[in-house]
Amino acid sequence: MAATCRTRLERVEWGRAYGDSRAASTVKRKQSHMQTNLAARLTNTRRIQQHTRSVKGFMRH
Repeated sequence: MAATCRTRLERVEWGRAYGDSRAASTVKRKQSHMQTNLAARLTNTRRIQQHTRSVKGFMRH
């Protein structure tokens, strides 16, 4: 228990020490991920709409 507490504290200190240099890279990565996610979401919504349309047509029969 105490060991986990100590390691957690060490982790927090390590995050404070290295977080500044990593934050910029993570922000850039997140921005690129968001752009790709937006594109994927647009295509996914289009695909889902087509799928629901086909399912509705199938349910009518």
